[in-house]
Amino acid sequence: MIMVLRRWFIPSDQLEEFRERWRVEIKPELERQPGCIRIEIYESSIRGHWVTSVLWRDEDSRMRALHVTNSGGADIIGVGAETFAS
Repeated sequence: MIMVLRRWFIPSDQLEEFRERWRVEIKPELERQPGCIRIEIYESSIRGHWVTSVLWRDEDSRMRALHVTNSGGADIIGVGAETFAS
């Protein structure tokens, strides 16, 4: 399995917009991707930052999803993010 963690700065005036986009657009799109096991979002201990955690079955699943999502979703999938394999 591969876990991709990504820390995001979300300005406080855009937080509600981000939460709505996460709930309605981003998370459902990721959940539809084959090999996606779990998706979570956490408030970081760093003020104004949030952390997304996406668990993929394997590297192939993650890479296939890169081809399906738009460039905005690529960051959440893990381009340039910390990736942990187990």
